[in-house]
Amino acid sequence: MVLKAHFQPIFVGLYCEDEIRAHRLLARGWSAQAVEDHRNFNRWLLQNADTAFTPPMPLIDTSVAAPDEVAM
Repeated sequence: MVLKAHFQPIFVGLYCEDEIRAHRLLARGWSAQAVEDHRNFNRWLLQNADTAFTPPMPLIDTSVAAPDEVAM
């Protein structure tokens, strides 16, 4: 039996360059405001990943990586 006490939550941040994110989100039909909101959140995440989370959040740049590469 696996005990919850042996595990702790961990977050991993996936991010990409602003222009790439905008292109990806607009292609999915997101509004310009939603794209801007995510740009702001991405900047906050990059600036705070080491201090706002315990343990610090590792970040993975997905700007040029394919989804299967990111998963590894």
